Order: sequence, then C-alpha cells, then structure tokens
Amino acid sequence: MATFFSWVGFIITAYFLVSGINGIRKRNPKATKNFFLMIVGIIIWLLATGNSAFIILFALGFVLFLVFLVTAIISLFKRNGKAKKQFLMMAGAMVVCIGSAAMIPNDKKETKVEATQVKKKVADEAEKKAAAIAKQKAKEEAELKAKQEAEQKAKEEAELKAKQEAEQKAKEEAELKAKQEAEAKAKEEAELKAKQEAEANAKAQAEADAKAKAEAGAAATPVQTTENSFANCTELRKVYPNGVPSTHPAYRAKLDRDHDNWACERD
Repeated sequence: MATFFSWVGFIITAYFLVSGINGIRKRNPKATKNFFLMIVGIIIWLLATGNSAFIILFALGFVLFLVFLVTAIISLFKRNGKAKKQFLMMAGAMVVCIGSAAMIPNDKKETKVEATQVKKKVADEAEKKAAAIAKQKAKEEAELKAKQEAEQKAKEEAELKAKQEAEQKAKEEAELKAKQEAEAKAKEEAELKAKQEAEANAKAQAEADAKAKAEAGAAATPVQTTENSFANCTELRKVYPNGVPSTHPAYRAKLDRDHDNWACERD
C-alpha cells in the first residue's frame, strides 16, 4: 500500500510540475494552481515513503525556492513588477528549507530513538507472544500427554478386565466340563454296576432255575433199566417230559440246541 501511494505522489508531482512550467511559459493563469497540486503530490510521495515532517518541509522549501526563483527571474525579464514579491517569497522558502535542514539531524536522532523504542517494544511483544505461545503449547502438550496416559490406563484396565473375565469364564467352563465329565463317569459307572448286578442276578437266577429244574427232573425221573440213549427229543420227552440237565445220563449235547445245559426242555 505504501508503495502504491508513493508512486501516486510521484506521478502527481511529475505531472503538475510539467503542467506548471508549461503554464508559466504559455502565461496560463492555472500555472500557480498546478504548482500547488505538485506540492500536494510531493507531500503524498514523501509521507508514503515514511519520511519525517522536517524532511517534508525541507523538500517543500527547496521546491518552492526553485519555483519562486524561476518565476522571479522571468518577472525580472518581463518587468511586470512581480519580481520583488517573488524574490521575497523565494527568500522565505529558503529560510524554511535551511531551518528544516538544520532540524533533520535531531529529527533523525529522535526518529532513531523512537525506532529503537519501537523495535524494543516490538521485540518485547514478540517475546511475550512467543512465551505465551510456548506456554500454550506446553499446556496443550501436557493436556495431550495426560489424555494419552488416561487413554492408555483405560486401555490397560479394559484389557486386564477382559483378561480376568476370560480367565474366569475359562475356569467356569473347565469346572463345568469337569463336573459334567465326573457326572458322566459316575453315571457310566452306575450303569455298568447296575448292568453287572443285573447280569449277576440273571446268572444267579439262571443257575437257580437250572438247579431247580435239575432237582425237579431228578425227582421225576423213573427208574430205567434200559440204556438212556435217545435219537431225538421226541423219544426223550416220552420218558422225560421236561427234558434232562447236563448232569443226567440221558443228556446229549446234540439234543441241547440252545446250549443252556438242559436238553429237550419245553418252552
């Protein structure tokens, strides 16, 4: 933006300087106005470039000195009676130029001091801003670290809880499985024991029945004088209606078809 206004001031100054000179040469009454507009352009140019007030006054005094010098010389040659007035105005411009030139070093010194103060102030503000940024950054890092630690702790607690639950579940499943296996084993043992007892009872009953049959057959056996040999069960049942046990002389293995040590028994 400063560059833009400095160029604007320079263009205005150059344009109205040329216009003012042409106006003087052509005796145009607008020449004075053009010179004043040129001065405005110089002011804009100098302000935009960051110059102090004394430099601006020096520049204006110098320009006015040149302008009035030229116009006074022209009036002197034309003898229009304005030369004296213009020389006085030239002298006034010279005083302004010399006075402002004398103040420029002090102004520069003050400007330098002000610049140093401004620079120090800017540095202090920058340092404060940097400290504030560093503090904010440290705060954010601390908050982030605390957040990460909290998340890590929560994660570890969740993992530990999940592990404990899994172990508890596995333990319960193992206990349940062991209980079921023990119950199944106890059931199998009970069934086997019951089966063995049933077989033993059945065997005992069979032996008792066989003994009872044998005793009954022995009691019912008539006295035979002939040989106890029968070709089949039909002939044997004619003599022994209930059949004979394996201990009987008339017992033959071929007549014991179901191999229960009792030949030709009735169903």
